[in-house]
Amino acid sequence: MKKKITVRFGLFVFLLCSIVYAQNDTLKVIGTTGKIGTTNHIVPIYLKNNVHSRGLQLTLNYPTDLNISTQDITATSRTADFIVRANADTPGTLIILIYSMDLETIPPDTGAVININFSVLPGALPGYYPLTLFDALVLDEFGQNLDVERVNGVFTITNGVIPVELAAFNGYSLPQENKISLEWRTCSETNNYGFEILRGESRGYLEKIGFVPGQGTTSLSNDYNFVDSDLTATNYFYQLNQIDFDGSTQLSEIIEVAISLPLNHTLSQNYPNPFSLTNSNTTTSIRFQLSESELVDIKIYDLLGREVKTLVSQKTHSGTHSTQWDGRNNLGAPVSPGLYYYTMKTKKFSTSKKMIILE
Repeated sequence: MKKKITVRFGLFVFLLCSIVYAQNDTLKVIGTTGKIGTTNHIVPIYLKNNVHSRGLQLTLNYPTDLNISTQDITATSRTADFIVRANADTPGTLIILIYSMDLETIPPDTGAVININFSVLPGALPGYYPLTLFDALVLDEFGQNLDVERVNGVFTITNGVIPVELAAFNGYSLPQENKISLEWRTCSETNNYGFEILRGESRGYLEKIGFVPGQGTTSLSNDYNFVDSDLTATNYFYQLNQIDFDGSTQLSEIIEVAISLPLNHTLSQNYPNPFSLTNSNTTTSIRFQLSESELVDIKIYDLLGREVKTLVSQKTHSGTHSTQWDGRNNLGAPVSPGLYYYTMKTKKFSTSKKMIILE
């Protein structure tokens, strides 16, 4: 190992050869607790030094369930003016050199000197993984060796590869339509097959009501939306179950969204009005609201008061509803162009409106 370090980091070894004696000053190179699956999978390595330091050579051991390349080692604000080089040729061993060609030093302080970006190999099990500082060589501003107290860190894998970094998950009600709109955003995605949407009227029991495909693997931010329709007035709980292509899953937080009751029974003007029968696909929509569950009748009449079509005749729950008419009577025949009335009746409510049918 020493010979390999000498070949790869000749400049640093040259500095070490100039050591005349060892000082009594000490510093600490400290591993930290990080979490694979957090922002960019970054685990910082901290340095606590009470004297100026011109260079460091760190040898770290890590589990082979993890993957790392030399491009994954980056400087921090404390080492922005330093050269950072790394060797990861031996799986499980990482050698990092931090030095300055302009005699810059790292001033006394405590903080991260490098960030290491780990990725998790397929099949890695959730759990705690040690990041071991095997060896450390440190020079002060005069090129003299410093004593080092090594403190190792621990980081965790939460669920193998965490494929999606979820930035936000929100929901809001559309009480006029008896709908709830769910919106969420990802910062990045890895092998993301998609999202199952789970819903329940209590936190303890949620079931799947829909699915939204993911974007596979991307470093770009993506926005998603799902509309839950035909709901009654109550509180609903929602959760996302993210699924990657190998079947691994990750649940989001649970959010609660409420739909409020309409205050009164109402009947809206049909739309479009007037509407034409010349297009076989043309229909007109009639929206109505109920403040409580009731038996509802909505019917079409001609100018002579004769019933043309029954659109609704059933007990309907509270909330906002709509029904469509295609311009045909109860026998399925198209009606004649002209003026018609449509009525809405419940036990305590009755109203009517006009509509016009064109050729």
